[in-house]
Amino acid sequence: MPKSSFNPLATKLGYLVISWSHLEDAADMLFSTLMLWNEPVDEIHETVRHQLDFRDKLNLIKTLAFARDPDSDWFNRVEKLVNVIDNELRVERNALVHGRWNVDLDGTVKRHRRSRPVVAYKQSRRRHLALPLPEPITLDRISEVTGKILDCCVELANLDDEFIDGAGALQIGFYQQ
Repeated sequence: MPKSSFNPLATKLGYLVISWSHLEDAADMLFSTLMLWNEPVDEIHETVRHQLDFRDKLNLIKTLAFARDPDSDWFNRVEKLVNVIDNELRVERNALVHGRWNVDLDGTVKRHRRSRPVVAYKQSRRRHLALPLPEPITLDRISEVTGKILDCCVELANLDDEFIDGAGALQIGFYQQ
């Protein structure tokens, strides 16, 4: 197979996809902890976890975190992290993974966002058709997004540990009685 301009891109996108999978696993762990599901995980738990859309699971994590430990620094960190994952990283990840890629004649790799053309107004109040334009994406940018995803994995794991070891342990004890 001949070497392609897409080979380094494919490698970086592969790392991004694998990192996102780790993020989903870390979210599953925190979700399970907040649902007070202890090991071993049974068929019921697996069914519920795998039927939830990732965005729904993030929303449930935020809701359950509030129910377990409202108005705490821990909850504020959960809320902030969920918002970053859902509103920033998920959007960027989807654009990178699902975008249409091409290589210009000069060898520049560009991504086309898969968005719909819209009728928009210019400053002169005249309407025009706004088309998505290709944008150059550097391999460093993909690595940066991958790094942010991995940072969120670590923070999800830390929040999970803190809930189990800290004030969350009191909440778990309260709900188990």
